Amino acid sequence: MLTFFTTAKPFRGHSAVIQRNALQSWRLLHPEVEVILFGNDEGAAEVCADLGLGYEAGFLASV
Repeated sequence: MLTFFTTAKPFRGHSAVIQRNALQSWRLLHPEVEVILFGNDEGAAEVCADLGLGYEAGFLASV
């Protein structure tokens, strides 16, 4: 199994499309790939739910 741990920018505009495509491409690499997104940026929970990704909102990122 391969696990990707990542953070993201807020899911707005063109940045949302780029990030969503990247997350989806990682997920489709192999049936046993796991992707976990850390952070509570705008749209993160919804994207993770849509793509079946792991999500950890309790992570504080520096600005």
